[in-house]
Amino acid sequence: NGMEENVDYSTEEFVDFFKLRASQQDRMPEGMAINEELVAEIGDMSTEFLSYLIEQEIPLRPVMWFATATWAEGRGIAGFVNEKKGNIQDPEAAMTVWGDWFTEHASQFAEIRTNSEVVELVVNGGAVEGVVVQGPDRTYTVKAKKVILACGGLSANTALFRELNSDVPNIDTVFNFACAGDTGDYFALTEGLDFAQTGYGFIAYPGYRAPYGFHTPFGSMAATGFSMWVNNSAQRFTNEKGYYYQVGFRILEQDGGEVYGIADAEHARVSVLEDAVAAGEAYKADSLEKLAALIGVDGAALTATTEQYNADYEAGGDTLFGQQAAQMTPIRTAPFYAMKVGVSTLGTMSSLKVNEKCEILNSAGEAIPNLYGSGEVVFGNLFVQEYVASGCAVGCAVYTGAIAAREALGAMVP
Repeated sequence: NGMEENVDYSTEEFVDFFKLRASQQDRMPEGMAINEELVAEIGDMSTEFLSYLIEQEIPLRPVMWFATATWAEGRGIAGFVNEKKGNIQDPEAAMTVWGDWFTEHASQFAEIRTNSEVVELVVNGGAVEGVVVQGPDRTYTVKAKKVILACGGLSANTALFRELNSDVPNIDTVFNFACAGDTGDYFALTEGLDFAQTGYGFIAYPGYRAPYGFHTPFGSMAATGFSMWVNNSAQRFTNEKGYYYQVGFRILEQDGGEVYGIADAEHARVSVLEDAVAAGEAYKADSLEKLAALIGVDGAALTATTEQYNADYEAGGDTLFGQQAAQMTPIRTAPFYAMKVGVSTLGTMSSLKVNEKCEILNSAGEAIPNLYGSGEVVFGNLFVQEYVASGCAVGCAVYTGAIAAREALGAMVP
């Protein structure tokens, strides 16, 4: 939990945590709730999987993130790295890891077809019996006993994303930093199947505009690096070190849906700020008044806000939003810097409704024969509006995929 080591939890406590986070929502449509049975399945399976890793003596390492050359289009690579593979720092090495895995394991039981898009479900009498595929050089049909939809969310479908989140202030300022393939295909594929929908919202994360997002040096600086943020009135409005999901929505509530990060010459990442200034992506001035003029806010107000922040630091803590002095960085030494901070989407929670087996349901609550969902396709069953905690999206995508595969295989092989 970030505070203690070797803390055990039960499946019941796991479910209670998801329920607690769901209860803290303030915009959830009436009648929506998490699927507690599915959350419990994920809790049980994660325990089994961790036990397996320990039994196999597979060393565990932190997640390594990689920004690829095509990140500007919303694509990236993330992978778990173990001791045997060493520290992977570049996309080519990461692809080697996953390439090895496919060669050693996946090819034994599955055929991977690239550049092949499923464009239609084959449906007969309400039951799914296969898919229509658009390949590199032809369109063809694949008959299947079971079909699992694992086609991502809808962050890259700008029109649909804004429509489904139309009540969020400044939703038109949110930029996509999820996968380029998150185009909401699952809604199009299930059209005509009378599917049930659940979930609402998206995973908000502060950052700099596309293509920088929040993983690049400029994006990371905007997301987590600044001493304080101010809105167009030169006022602080949130705990800058708070949970990124909640902080993202506080930014969207401000005028224009963008704010400014403020720092000084003593900041630990001043070299990044200098690079941003040189690239025309940040502002620099030898006084707070001049900096205020550059970003279009009142100079006296920015000076007063900064002085209050510094005074709180000296007194031992933030009197407005509760930061401890150790989390704060005073702003005293010229030159001073500012950069816009906006909000990106990492994923969406508007999804198809499923049961604990990840079978996709129709409007009557009945399983659509032979059709399953996993990953962002079913996120709304787990998060609804409030994103539970950092890392849950990856974990839940993995485990819902495993549950769907287990149940589909079990239905075919008694």
